[in-house]
Amino acid sequence: VLKAEMLVSVLVLLVAVSANTPQHPVDRHKYCIIGAGPAGVQLGHFLHAARRDYIILERAGRAASFFSKYPVHRVLNSINRRFTRSSNLEFNLRHDWNSLLGSQDTVGLFGSWSSEYWPPADKLVDYINAFATPQLQAGKIRFGHEVKTVSARACASREAPTCRYRLTVLANESSSGQGPCGISGDEDEVSTCSL
Repeated sequence: VLKAEMLVSVLVLLVAVSANTPQHPVDRHKYCIIGAGPAGVQLGHFLHAARRDYIILERAGRAASFFSKYPVHRVLNSINRRFTRSSNLEFNLRHDWNSLLGSQDTVGLFGSWSSEYWPPADKLVDYINAFATPQLQAGKIRFGHEVKTVSARACASREAPTCRYRLTVLANESSSGQGPCGISGDEDEVSTCSL
């Protein structure tokens, strides 16, 4: 009976030690997009619509953060061409420098967000974040996650150039204090992506 009690005590101690040791589980995704700017959010939109396994990792606390600071004069140098005298959506999108593809079905084209010929940059930030909302709600965008390194792990043959990569990500304060694996303040290896 004493040996059994000692064995149970040792097992409880081992469980307690392993519970206090930081674990770094690897979060795997087929596609990893670094940055939630207009291109990252647009690519994510298509991957989301195709139901692909992907994640977007963004250093800042929201999408399109570049446009929260630049241009410094706070006005975009891309014109807001709202009227082209055509009802053809494809033609209109070719002359629309700010709208994201597929936005006409969700948040509307950018011309419905601003009537100004030289639109304010803050409107573009709001527009892109609204467009990214379905991806954010699905857990496909992680804000406050800075990709520190990308390293190749294994590559297939030259005929099938599929490689596996490991991204090392640091979660900052804007991610609510939680690291990518739920570990506060640690650097974690987050994603292994086949690209």
